[in-house]
Amino acid sequence: MKILGALILLIAFHSDAAAYNLELFKERISNPATREYIEFYLTGVGNGYGNANARLEMKGEPLIYCQPRNLTLNPDNYISLIQSIAERYDVNPNQDVAVLLLMALEQEFPCQ
Repeated sequence: MKILGALILLIAFHSDAAAYNLELFKERISNPATREYIEFYLTGVGNGYGNANARLEMKGEPLIYCQPRNLTLNPDNYISLIQSIAERYDVNPNQDVAVLLLMALEQEFPCQ
């Protein structure tokens, strides 16, 4: 029974939070009822990138991006970064926003 419950949860979360492309991202952020799903997703993605950076730093390896120590990123920052990079480049509407966020973090916070 536990396996069935876990499988149902996996399917439920997978259907909406597996990945957002740019087209769906734009649609969801403009609707207050669905914006929170994007914010939740981007928080997870952003935290993952932050954790990866922290691990690289611990190992003495080059960082992916160099966020200022006095800046705490939040979903609104992530949304702005994605929107900015989408406007700056001719981005395919099917592009995964997680990839766009990574590109934006690298460009906005380059390591010197």
